Amino acid sequence: MLWLLFALIPALGDGLGNIIDGHLSNKKFQNPWVLLFYSGIMELIFLPLLLAYRLPTLFSFKIMLFFPVIALLDFLTLTLYYRALKEDDTSIVASLFSLGKIFVPILAFFIVGERLTPLQYLAFFVIIFSSTLLTASSHNGKIKFNKSLLLMLAASFIHSIEGVIYKQVLESVDWVSGFFYVTMFSVLGFIIIAIVKNKEVRNQFSIFKSNLKLVLFNSSLAFLSTLSSVIAFSLAPITLVKAVFATQPFFVILFTFFLSKWFTGYKEKMDKINLIKKLVIFTVMLVALIFVIE
Repeated sequence: MLWLLFALIPALGDGLGNIIDGHLSNKKFQNPWVLLFYSGIMELIFLPLLLAYRLPTLFSFKIMLFFPVIALLDFLTLTLYYRALKEDDTSIVASLFSLGKIFVPILAFFIVGERLTPLQYLAFFVIIFSSTLLTASSHNGKIKFNKSLLLMLAASFIHSIEGVIYKQVLESVDWVSGFFYVTMFSVLGFIIIAIVKNKEVRNQFSIFKSNLKLVLFNSSLAFLSTLSSVIAFSLAPITLVKAVFATQPFFVILFTFFLSKWFTGYKEKMDKINLIKKLVIFTVMLVALIFVIE
């Protein structure tokens, strides 16, 4: 069950990271691309730690072509995610990544050949339905869904494709090499952002400088979470690993109780009605998750 430990680390790390992301995107950086640029650059600082453990190896041109695709899909996912943080509660946005669970088993079945039990597949649909309820609200007797649902539906679909491709690549390469090359191609994305959004990047440098420690800490969480995710993908079926990630909203709520005094600007309704609604739905999702793991 070592894979479970590595799968829980991203749920915990991203749970805290969600709050910091919400704080930075809503209170500090108005442009999600600029935040993505500075956060990504900071993550590169930790790359030598990985190289000290093991050096990457070269692979065939066919395999190497997958790495820029994975990096691009990750960029698109993060951009949609940052925009969703401006539209809805942080814990709800985090839980909406569960929407990707409906795509993962389908993609994994056709691309990687993974097969689960009917009960496990049923649990996925419970998770999806629960996630949809989180964004629903009543207005003049009509059910209305927040814009975050569409944003995270797109983000989770792209993220699911990224995960399945990543899993396929890890069938042929070691996790160190996979993580290293995807990170290297991400650097190209940072360079493109710096060129296209040059004015915004320069104008918000002072914001980055004044929040350097927080951005650095958040980047370290992102680096650890991504690294743990890759290791988990290499140890277990992606469908199960992605299901464990669904526990992330619980950590968002937990951290909110303790950190709301220090982090402001991120969206999170903590009144009694909303809190009960979230906890009930999160509990249903957790029960469904247990069936997935078993």
